Amino acid sequence: MLGSVTHVAAAKEQELAEQLVAAPEHFEREEDKRLFLSVRRELWEYEPLRASRPTLELEVHHGTVRLGGRVRTLAMKEIVGYICQRLDGVGVVRNELISDTEVVRNVADALAIDEALGPLCLIVDVRGGVVTLSGDLPDSALERRALDAALSALGVLDVVSNLVVRRPQRPTTAPAPKAVLASA
Repeated sequence: MLGSVTHVAAAKEQELAEQLVAAPEHFEREEDKRLFLSVRRELWEYEPLRASRPTLELEVHHGTVRLGGRVRTLAMKEIVGYICQRLDGVGVVRNELISDTEVVRNVADALAIDEALGPLCLIVDVRGGVVTLSGDLPDSALERRALDAALSALGVLDVVSNLVVRRPQRPTTAPAPKAVLASA
């Protein structure tokens, strides 16, 4: 009985690991297949990666592991590369993952170089390559510029605008002080 429970749990884990990284139809070499399954199992064990539910690309060819797809953070990208590198049989890791934090930086840089957009400090959020821009704009024409600047950044798949046009309000000024008459 215990053996069948263990087998069912292993089958369920295999099914879930397939959602993380799908296996190719066939492998050129049996060693590549074993290494692929080993790498996928180790990536599945990394809970922060599993919890973020990324769609990853994993290729193994003669000991070279290529990683592609998107992850949430730069730290996650680096850790995934390290996990692969430490496995027996891995010679080279080509880590081509794109992190959302890298895309945030790319978009922020693209906005910052625009003379009109840079000073506005727009908020940039990224999930899976989809950028959401938020903040206030003094002029409606700047929305198109912001969207175009964001779309031009490396790693951006799409841009959603939560930008609001609000005319800048002048701060209230204090009334001029009344002249104090000096008594003579």
